[in-house]
Amino acid sequence: MIGLVVAVIAVATLVLQDRDDATSGSKAASEPSGDLAPLQDLIDARCRDGGVVELSGRYVIDDTVVIQGCRNLTIQGNGALLETDQLGPFTNGEQAGGDEQANEGEGEEEEEANDEQEGEQGGDRGNDQSGDQGKRQESKRVHVLIADSSDIVVRNLTVRGPNRTDDAKIGRPGVAVYDARYAKEHGFSIQGSSRVRLEDNRVEMVFGDGVNMGREPSTDVTISGLTVERNGRQGVHVARVSNALIERVEVVNGRRGGVDFEPAGSSWVVEDVEVRDSTFRTELLAFPAVGGKGQVRNVKIHDNVVLSARSFLALNGGHSGFQVYDNIGSDIGTYEGAMVTIGPNINDLDFRDNRLEPRAPDRPAFKLDSVTGVRITGNDVRPVGTLLEGDASSSLVCGNTTATGDEQPIPCPS
Repeated sequence: MIGLVVAVIAVATLVLQDRDDATSGSKAASEPSGDLAPLQDLIDARCRDGGVVELSGRYVIDDTVVIQGCRNLTIQGNGALLETDQLGPFTNGEQAGGDEQANEGEGEEEEEANDEQEGEQGGDRGNDQSGDQGKRQESKRVHVLIADSSDIVVRNLTVRGPNRTDDAKIGRPGVAVYDARYAKEHGFSIQGSSRVRLEDNRVEMVFGDGVNMGREPSTDVTISGLTVERNGRQGVHVARVSNALIERVEVVNGRRGGVDFEPAGSSWVVEDVEVRDSTFRTELLAFPAVGGKGQVRNVKIHDNVVLSARSFLALNGGHSGFQVYDNIGSDIGTYEGAMVTIGPNINDLDFRDNRLEPRAPDRPAFKLDSVTGVRITGNDVRPVGTLLEGDASSSLVCGNTTATGDEQPIPCPS
């Protein structure tokens, strides 16, 4: 029997406790210590006026935990586990978690198409069993929704989903299935919110993204100390946000991308985003910005380690203002023929002082297509068949070291 003990103290803290603890000791770890109803009641009680919600133990959560319209709210997880082994229900266009409007679905179809295109070009169609019978049946349940809220902190919480089968197509233990029908079952979804901080959380075994920032625009989001393991889609999906910091993220056996920049709708914008001090092991692209109809601008990617990926960086579609520097990539495969693919329609990219070790040393390191203002300088790429493929006449490529005898690289102009 689960009960609520409300303690009103100076910090206005709510605590969820087990009534049986005082007489029978703690429950075994395998038994649930809560479910959605009391947990949602706790959040709703503090949603408008703010405060701290304290959690502990394990909660069986088969629907969405909703943080919507809240102000000055902190969820202190204390290592608590929100877990489900149930698949979300198929919907007919409704958005799970209370987001009925969401610009009437603007960008949703584009996101689906871009997700499929990225997979196909990377040689991966996943496990889409929807057939050709019109609009795909899909689940839109997210595990934790943060919507229309401000000054929200979620700290030290684990979200565990039902994606528990290794993908036989990959053939490597620990890599979960990508199934397009459940690809929107994200660990955290941030929509239309400001000053949100996710700190020291963990997302495991979800079919979708570890964290998804899309649909309604958000601002001032910090993701710090996140681990995403065995997820079916992207580690972090950045689709509609400005001023975001992504740091100390570890993506372990991600089924698709690491940090994906994909503003799906034509009015969607991603800008002023920094990704740093993180580690990625993914099956597809570590840092893709290859889909979507909106704009991505002013992005810094630095001091990260990519342990394995089909490609390190892929950009196209009119994005600008990328700075990619001081990263290390090993076991890097190719996307459209190169480890780093830039263009068409890319301008103002600074790719410098990175070290890349290719999976296929006979392929080009960089491929350029209809780009301007691209600077590729001071990188160490070895071994590699050739440094560059494509037209670099409107770009600067110099000071790069390879293992093809170019140990004294072409110096950059002073």
